[in-house]
Amino acid sequence: MSDMFSPKKAFAFFAAFLILGSITLADVHAQVAPAVASAESQAQGKKPKRKLPTGLLELSGYKVPVFLYVPEGLEIDRKYPFLVMVPNETTPAKNQLEYILPVAKSLECFVLAVDAWPKEGEPFVFDRWLLQVKEDMMMRFPIDSSKVYAIGRNGGGHYAAYLISAYPNEFSGAAFLGEAWDGLYVQLFNPRASAGDQMPVVAAFTADQQTTKIKNEKWVLEYQEKGYPVHVMDVTGEEGFDSSEFKVSLLEWLDQKSQAWKLVREEQNKTFKQRFKKGVKEFFEV
Repeated sequence: MSDMFSPKKAFAFFAAFLILGSITLADVHAQVAPAVASAESQAQGKKPKRKLPTGLLELSGYKVPVFLYVPEGLEIDRKYPFLVMVPNETTPAKNQLEYILPVAKSLECFVLAVDAWPKEGEPFVFDRWLLQVKEDMMMRFPIDSSKVYAIGRNGGGHYAAYLISAYPNEFSGAAFLGEAWDGLYVQLFNPRASAGDQMPVVAAFTADQQTTKIKNEKWVLEYQEKGYPVHVMDVTGEEGFDSSEFKVSLLEWLDQKSQAWKLVREEQNKTFKQRFKKGVKEFFEV
């Protein structure tokens, strides 16, 4: 009998076969078990969740404090709105978060707030830094790029008005509370004529801010004439900005208008070739 079939080698071969089989079965089980668990959770009406940190996070790696609120129970197949709280030189990030978090939690929105402010008359370096932080968050978390809103109160409202004018493709909508276009960076504003560079805008003023409101009226008219969806809201007083009803109505208006405007922007941003092909097709279909 050949040495290949000796009892000793046959036993070794059989043992190796058993070990290999057990490893293979274990690997298969490791791959199948999560899929089975996912299928079972879906069958029970429970959507699978993302394994990401949630709640209020203080992010490291930046020169100044950067905070991000991440909604609880992130679903795997879903993306979420993103509220960028535009910095205000008199309001620290903590207070900005306290202002918006109760509503952001109920509406399941991400929130970014930073403890920093651009140097007077030199916003450009700070602009790039803030937009890079925003981009970092959008790459790391399930954020809906068609629901990114710049929200600023008082000085932050004016800076938000400047940001969406200077960087229109970075945001889907904006809210200016208490201050808007009239301010330090007014000479830098450049309302765009193309719908692809526009977005819905809310400007809100209290009853005792009539002078501020009047100073901003010409900008409201100019932006509306360019084609921007601009909505002016009057609130009863400073406490009106703090009411949950006001904040919910603000975010719901932005969400509704931005999704309708998204279609307009997509159509406008199509290449000439795409529009030409569509025009030819529609011509021959008539």
